[in-house]
Amino acid sequence: MKRHNEKLLKMSQKLSEDTLRKSNATVERLTHLPPSILKVGYRVGATLGVILIGVGVLGLLIGSTGWGLSGVFAGAITIVSNMIAMRRSRHS
Repeated sequence: MKRHNEKLLKMSQKLSEDTLRKSNATVERLTHLPPSILKVGYRVGATLGVILIGVGVLGLLIGSTGWGLSGVFAGAITIVSNMIAMRRSRHS
């Protein structure tokens, strides 16, 4: 019986190690994107930031101070955040 338990334990350990190895590989793949995908993400983020700033300026021009300032600040924060993410990914 002891031998049978040892065999089951070894099989279980091997299965756990294989599962952990596959999970780690998946996490690595998902957290370290290829540069081409990162570039597209940065372009989308910058475009959204510019659009938000444009909408904010438009809001200020038509007299909606709250919406205008909110749009400008949201756009500026989006662009700054995008720039920080770009620098961080280049240095890692």
